[in-house]
Amino acid sequence: VVSATTSAGLTTMVVTGSRDVWSWAISKGLAVGDDPGTGLSDAVASGVASAEGHPWLVIHADLPLVTSEAIADVSAIAERSTVLVPSSDGGTSVIGGFGRFPFSYGPGSFHRHLAAAPSAVVVPSPMLSVDIDTPTHLGVFPDLEVEITRHRDDGP
Repeated sequence: VVSATTSAGLTTMVVTGSRDVWSWAISKGLAVGDDPGTGLSDAVASGVASAEGHPWLVIHADLPLVTSEAIADVSAIAERSTVLVPSSDGGTSVIGGFGRFPFSYGPGSFHRHLAAAPSAVVVPSPMLSVDIDTPTHLGVFPDLEVEITRHRDDGP
């Protein structure tokens, strides 16, 4: 995901509570935001607060099919409107927009996010909708497991 956001020309911030991930992100020259430790919705809101009036995208790190083109497409929408990308399991893979947003992650989050922003542009994207939440999901991508193992020393 970081490679795709960088290739799309976006400034990337990693929000994490892990010191290992923090160190990795700093070593890659990325901005880092501190996860307050009170759940995904608060972590994302913390990162978005640093956007200070600029458009932002929240892109989760568990998207194995992500491309810079798909990110560039939703980024262009987020410059003028709220954008939502549903995940294949009813969650929300990407949210973009301006200012504050009432993040409400967890099972079925897409419908809560859409209810909070009914005029949002919904982008069903095969490259952004597949996420890996469980080891079972990883089994769908047999070559990805090899790739993850091969790059384990490169960081998270």
